[in-house]
Amino acid sequence: MGFVGIANGTALSSHPPSLSSGLEEAQAVAEAIAASRRSDPDELGSELRLLLLALRGRGFCLFCGALFDSQDQLREQCPGLLEEDH
Repeated sequence: MGFVGIANGTALSSHPPSLSSGLEEAQAVAEAIAASRRSDPDELGSELRLLLLALRGRGFCLFCGALFDSQDQLREQCPGLLEEDH
């Protein structure tokens, strides 16, 4: 199918170390945003959107739970950026 599935934060098949560190960094950023912005949901929403866009730039969709081989494949197979698109 051309993507790597993710289950409970663990890749189901191997991927390059640079991508692993990028995903770990994104997770750390998401946790920091959530911890620091709980009092302002609008701020959290905009920062979460930026994080989702950054992940997509690396070929990963959080809501598909998949790492795609290319941006073209991501655009073709992923229904959209937000959870409601899925």
